[in-house]
Amino acid sequence: MTQYRPHTIKTPSITLCVIALLYLCSAIFASADPNDTIISDPNPSVINAEVGDAVFRDDSNGAFYWHAGILWFYDGYKNEYQVIQATGIGHKLEPVNWQTFLKSAIYQGARQHIDHCPPTTDQQQEIIYQAQFQVNASFTFSAAWSDNWPNNRPNSDYQSGDGRFRCDQFVEYVYATTYGTELKPGIRLDAPFSILDYADNAIPSVVTPPTVAQITEPNSPNASIVITFSELMSRGTITPQTITLTNAAQSPCVFTITYHSDPLRHRDDLFVDPQGIRHDCIAVIITPDQPLPINESITLTLTPNIRDLAGNPLTQPHSHTFTITP
Repeated sequence: MTQYRPHTIKTPSITLCVIALLYLCSAIFASADPNDTIISDPNPSVINAEVGDAVFRDDSNGAFYWHAGILWFYDGYKNEYQVIQATGIGHKLEPVNWQTFLKSAIYQGARQHIDHCPPTTDQQQEIIYQAQFQVNASFTFSAAWSDNWPNNRPNSDYQSGDGRFRCDQFVEYVYATTYGTELKPGIRLDAPFSILDYADNAIPSVVTPPTVAQITEPNSPNASIVITFSELMSRGTITPQTITLTNAAQSPCVFTITYHSDPLRHRDDLFVDPQGIRHDCIAVIITPDQPLPINESITLTLTPNIRDLAGNPLTQPHSHTFTITP
């Protein structure tokens, strides 16, 4: 519950004025990077990022990069993004939806490590794994938690000046653990936030739109169609509304969708939300409810509303026509 306190106007001291001036200057200089991708829409439909990227928002005062998190996945069932973040307060290292991450602020874009851009699929998955590991560890940030710290990282590497494990330290640690390298060796990440907002440490995210990699046609009227994608996709966006199957007369053929996960992944539960719902797939199996017609053109169409796991849509509709012969 929000508590409201009486507001008293006082004449600011010289010290407060200096602090305010430095804060304003840090916001101005942070916003001056010409590589920044700034999106004014507080809830954009596409955030131009990939899974595992560092995403940023400003604050109510317009100070850029006031908060950072790790993009987890796009929830196609709820039409919202999921982010893993550290608040730096108490035990709050948690997965949250996009609205909770933004807190009515403005999204300022996403960044990737300059030496690993774009990241490989394995690196993306390792970033998510490391982020989830920190959530599950539930560290007490206000205490001396170095004894419990993975890989024996010393406090001075990832602890802010006030003793907290803040949002930028969380992103820094996840990236450093994944890539085995520091983004800013020897520099503590105190405010104004330095992580990932300078060209020598990170660059705007390189986004690769998903494509249809392969379609396996049915060899009989009752056989299934297999659609394989170029990358992990958001299950909630692949529905009978985004995939259609029609005969030569343009009449719809009713079918059932089965989602197929990537059997080559080294970790299998990275994109299961706290409610136990799985959000990723690499292929879908289309099984007709009734036998498909023989010696007749059948068209399979996929709409751009189908998105990958980071919320990036297919660049254009994809159609595939085939004929089943006896």
